[in-house]
Parts: sequence; structure tokens; C-alpha cells
Amino acid sequence: YKAALRDPKIENKSLVIYNKAWCEFNLDHLNTAIQTLSGLLAHPEQITRETENGTIVDSAFRADMLRDLATFYSRRTVTSKDIAQFNSLIPADKRKEMLLHFSEETNRVGQKKASESLLALYLQEPNLTKEEKLQAYVMRAQVNYDAGQGSLSMKDFEKAAQVYNSHGCGDQQECDKLQKTMKHYVTELHRSKKLKPDSDLLGAYKIYTQTFPDDQKMQLLGAQVALDIAQYPTAIQFYRHISENKKFSQKDREEALLSQVSTAEKSQNTAIKNEAYLYFLDHSDNQEKKFEVSYQLAYLSYQQKKYVEADQAFYKLVQQKQGNVSLKQKAADLSLDCLTQIKNDSALEARAWEYADLIPQKKKDYQALARKAFINQSAKVANNSHASSSDLKNFLSRSWESRLQSSSPQERMMILTNASVLAKRLHEEDQYIKSQNQLLKTPGITSSQKQEIYQSFASYYEKRLDFKQAYNWSLKIQNKKIKAANREFDLGTLADLAQINPTQHYQRALKLGLKGSSATIARSRLVSLSRSPIKELKRQAKYLKKQPSVLNDLTLYVYAKTGKKAALKTLLQTKELRHRSASRFILSQEIYNRIQNTQKNISRLKFKSYSVSSLKHGTQSRVKLLKQFDSLLNESIRNNDIVAQMMCLDSITQENKRLAEDLAKIPQPKGLTTNQMKQYERILKSQLRPFVTKSKMAENKRDQLWNKSASLADFIQSYTQARPEIRRLMTHQMKLLNSVDGDGPLKRQVASALDDNSYSSKDLMAARQNVSENPDNIQDIENLKILETKMGHPLMPGYLQARLNQLGKGNSL
Repeated sequence: YKAALRDPKIENKSLVIYNKAWCEFNLDHLNTAIQTLSGLLAHPEQITRETENGTIVDSAFRADMLRDLATFYSRRTVTSKDIAQFNSLIPADKRKEMLLHFSEETNRVGQKKASESLLALYLQEPNLTKEEKLQAYVMRAQVNYDAGQGSLSMKDFEKAAQVYNSHGCGDQQECDKLQKTMKHYVTELHRSKKLKPDSDLLGAYKIYTQTFPDDQKMQLLGAQVALDIAQYPTAIQFYRHISENKKFSQKDREEALLSQVSTAEKSQNTAIKNEAYLYFLDHSDNQEKKFEVSYQLAYLSYQQKKYVEADQAFYKLVQQKQGNVSLKQKAADLSLDCLTQIKNDSALEARAWEYADLIPQKKKDYQALARKAFINQSAKVANNSHASSSDLKNFLSRSWESRLQSSSPQERMMILTNASVLAKRLHEEDQYIKSQNQLLKTPGITSSQKQEIYQSFASYYEKRLDFKQAYNWSLKIQNKKIKAANREFDLGTLADLAQINPTQHYQRALKLGLKGSSATIARSRLVSLSRSPIKELKRQAKYLKKQPSVLNDLTLYVYAKTGKKAALKTLLQTKELRHRSASRFILSQEIYNRIQNTQKNISRLKFKSYSVSSLKHGTQSRVKLLKQFDSLLNESIRNNDIVAQMMCLDSITQENKRLAEDLAKIPQPKGLTTNQMKQYERILKSQLRPFVTKSKMAENKRDQLWNKSASLADFIQSYTQARPEIRRLMTHQMKLLNSVDGDGPLKRQVASALDDNSYSSKDLMAARQNVSENPDNIQDIENLKILETKMGHPLMPGYLQARLNQLGKGNSL
């Protein structure tokens, strides 16, 4: 061919060059072959043929050479420069064809980047048909996918779909071909990602099915991919596209509706399930399945603790004539549970009676539940201090209704127990007695249940402070859980409060081994109630020494009751009482007498005359008594006796002042000169100064104590809080204090405490009546406790405090 080309007269030169290029290609002179062929194509005037009309460009031959050049280029790595050169050689009428051919060729040999670039050039052609654009986008999507460019691939696939959806497809054969191509793209993508499907694959199914919604198989495959990657809302949408497409059969559409429900349940997402159930109910014609889905929708509300909403939904299901019997029963159970959860016993009772008629299989169970709901309501009303009279009467009357009479013995007992409380609240004694008698006559009642009735009576009367009745009923109670010693003590306490002699109960309790604070109370009461309190005190002292404060108070009480100091002397000298208030108080009575006697003696002393001998004798006598006051003051300080201290300080103040005033009144000697007179006055002042000073000092100390003294304040408080019998004993000391001159807060407190007559026995009885009528009223109990402390039974304050403690914990008797 080279030799032929050297002949200047050669004919058909372009064919020779073309053949020479192929020889170079086959000899692996690839670059030379490309240069030869592209050089020929660059001079189209050489590519001609003779026709009847003259010489023209041979377009067919030129096209063949362009295809061959694409083949040559594809044998090496195609660069952007190669593409640009190739593009420049293409005539305008062949540009689309050649660019598409070159792209297919590079794609065939695996040069994906070059193929994508050529397709991009192809898509820039202004005269592409919509089918050509669709085909190019799909081709480029496949090329990019093969090149590992998933996101670019999906964009092209999506563009193809957009073009299709925007412009449609004129030629049905081309449309079918295009759909097949797009489907092939998706299925091939699925095949490659079968073991690990991802969002790109799901996106491809979404694009395809949106473009071709009538392809049911692809809708189902897309739904499965969405399920595989836990994209439940997307899977539901695929199923819904099927269910909404009337081109599909009714069976397929119903199956799709069920599949979207199943998918929603797999999601475990409440909102998704709720929406799926509602959608199914709106679109399905399958009544049996609609009943089941309605149950699931109601159960979803139940799981979300929307109990009111769930109850209404379950209730509608139970009322339906048709529907799965087992589900109806479950719906009824859950409906009742909803009402139980929201504690709507009134609605629960009504529903249970209704369900007992609608679901015969569980009639007995629902009737029992209805009665239980009534029992709960009755108990709430019975224990509600603010319940209206009409509510109390309503539940009391309903307690005797005929359909409640078929109750079990246990239910009957609870109904009658509540009826008893209601009757008591209404003060309807006949109804109360009726309920108690009915309880005792209840078939099958056990001895333990009888014991509960006895306990009910005992509790009722005890709460109303009728301790005599409470004691009589308590005698019948035999509670093995309570130790015998504790039972005897409780009986003793009730008898004590009922003014029945409790001695035997206390003695038996101690003999049975009563311990702790209860034993201390029992021993204290034995002393207080004894006809020989001193003898009983000495008998119990060896036990009470472990509680010195209790022994101290009891000793004071016995002294107040008997006034026999000598009989208590030995006990007062024990180490337990030696330094306590009982010992100081009882033994201090003597010092008060000594102080008062000294006061009487010194107050009688006056100067009878102004003779020297009379003045000397009178002064010495009064000074001697003043020293006795000093001695008594020191003694009272040692004994920490604040009353005696105040008395002594008052006497020292008054008598020193009086002696100084009396001495100042002595007439001056006659005949004294002026100097002698001044000298006399100085001597007199020096003689008076010690008495005046001592009076002032004592007065200041006394007034300081009236203003602030912990001992004095404690003594006043002890008096105001003391039991009546001890308070009577302390009144003597309080009056002695009140007689002491001076002023201050504590002085006024003494006077106020002595004048405190604000409570009477009528007040006490009224307070007890209030507690009897309102046994759980904390304020009434606290008011009664104050009165009982001041003037009532010694056990009542502790008893009332125990009741307050129970009420504070939310309990009653």
C-alpha cells in the first residue's frame, strides 16, 4: 500500500489509505493507524465517489471509517483529547450516531470514564429525541454504576425517569424497550447487591415503580428491599401503591393492605402502627380482618396507656355481633383492665355487669369483678370524710340489692363490712346492727372472720372513745399474733381509760414478761391506782430505777397524794433520785418554812427606843437574822432551788434596805458643833453603806433572774405542763415565787400561769365529743390531747399521740 501511494496516478487513493491504516492496526502500530485514519477523515474531499451527478463525498464510507477509528481509539486508553479530536471529525448529520457508537465501544472494552464522557457529549446534542435522551440516561446510569459511581448512576437513572414522566413516550415499542432497559438496570443492581441491599438499590426501586406503577412484581420487590434495610415507612408505601392501584386484582390489593399492617408491626414504632391500622380500616373490605385490626388498634392505645381511648375502642368491639369470639373476650378483659388502671370503679362495675351478659363464657368472672368494683367504691365512700350524705345512703342501700346477694361468702363479708362503716357514718344504728348480724350469719364464716367482726366493734368504739364498749369487745378477741403479755396490757389500757380497774390485767401482763415502755407504763399505773401507793412504789422501784425520770415523776405523784415525806426518805436518798427534782422538791419544803420563819422573825424587829443600848441590841439582832438569810441563800444555790433563791434575795433586799432606813432615822445627838455634826453624818453614812450596798446587789440579782433565768423558765414550764396532781403540789412554790417583788418577763409568766383557768371539765367533755364524732380529725385529736394533758386521764395523751402517729402514716385504728 505504501508503494501504491507513491504512484501519482493512483485511483481510489482514500481506499488505499484506509487499507494501509488497517494494516498498521493489525501490525500493532496503533498510534500510526490512528494518525493515518484520522488524517484521512480530516480531509473529507479525499473521501469521494463518482455518481451520475458528479463527484460527491462518500458518506457511507466516511461513517465506516469513523466507526473503525472508534475501534482503534478503544484499543488504548481513550483520553479527553482523543474524544475532542474524534468529535471534531464527525459531520453534523452523523454526530449523534458516532458519539453513541464510540460510547458503546469504550463501554464494551471497560473504559467507563471515556464512555461516560462520550454520553455527556451525546446528551448535549440539541436534536435528541426524548427516546434517545431516555436511552442515554439509562446507559450512563449503567456505565456509572459499573464504574463504582453509585450516586452518579442513580442521578442519571432518576433523570431518565423524570424525562419519561415529563414527556411520556410516543412509540409504544420504544416505551416497552425503555421500560425493559430500566427494569434490567434495577434487577441487575439488585442482583449485585442481593447479599447486602442498600439505600441506592431502594432508591432505584422507588424511581422505577414511580415511573412504571403498574409493575406489581417490582413494587413487591421494592417493598422487600425496604424491609431488608429496615425502611418500614418506604415498604409500607410500596404496598399502598399496590392497594391503591385498581388495575390489580382485589385479592392482590387486600394482600398488600395486610402486608403494610405486618410491616408496620415489624417496625415496633407506635406512630407507624397506628397510622397503618387506620389506613387498613379505611381501605379494606375484609370485615374479619378489619375486626382483628380494630383490636390491634385498641391494643395499641392500651400499650400507650391511653386507657380511656382504649376502653372505648374495646367496648365497641365487644358490642359487635360479628367478630372473633376469642378476641371479643380479650377485648372485654382489656376494657375492664383499662377502667381498673384509671381507677374508675363506677364505670368498671357497669361494664362488668354488661359484659357478663354479652360474654356468657366468663359470666361468673365478670360478675365477681363487678361486685369487687362495687366493694371498692363502697369502701372509698365509707372512708371519705368529705363524702356527701346522699353518697353514703346510695351505697348503703345498694349493699342490699338482690344481684349482690349471689356473692361469695368472702364478697358478702366485704360488702357487709363496708355497709357497717356506711351505717356508722350515717349514725344509722339499726343498719349498723343489721350489717353486723348479717356478717355473723354469713354461711361458712370462720372463727377468724368472727374475730375480725369483734375487732371491728372494738375499733369502732375505741375510735369514738367509748372505752368501756371497746374493752368488752376486745375481751372476745383472740389474736394469736399478739403476745399474751401485750394483749393483757392492751386490755389493761382500755379498762384503765374506761375507769374499770385494770390492775389484774397489768399484773398479768408483767407476769407474762411484758417489756419496754409498755412495762414501764403498767408499773406506773399500778403505783398510781394502788390504795397503798407508797408500798406499791417501793415494790416497783427496783424495776423503775432503769427509768429514773419515770421513777422521779411517780415519787412526786405519791408525795402529792400522801404528803408523807418520811416514808419516802429512803427512796429519795437512792442514787437514782438523789439529784433529781423529786428529791429536791420534797426536801426543799423545809427550807421554805425556814425562810418564811426568818422573814417573820426579822419583820417583827424594830427599834423600841433610841438609847444606845437599845440601838445596839436591835441592830445586832437584825444583823444576825440577815446572816441567816445569807446562809439560806447559799444553801438554796447549792441545792439549785430557784424558788428559795428568789425568796432569799427578796428578803435580803427588803430587810437590808429597812435596816438602813431605820438607822438613818435615829435623831442626831444634841449640843454638837457644826464640825461635830459633819463628822457624825460621815460616821453614820459609813455605818449605813454596807446595808444599802447589799440591798442593791440583792435587788439587782433578783431583777436579773426575773428577766432571764434558765432555771426559773424551766420551773415555770414544768408547772404549766405538769399533770393536775403534780401541778397542785407545785402551786405552793409558784405562789411563793409570785410573792417575790420585782418585775420582768418571768415574773409576768408566773402570774399568768397561776391565773390560767382557761380550761374546764366542760371543755374536756366537749373535746372528747368532737373526737368521738370525728375520730380521724387530726386537729380535734390534737386539741383533746392538750386538754387531757392538763386535766384528763394520765394515759390519754400518750394514747392520742399514738393515734396521731397512725394517722400521720395514712392509717386508722
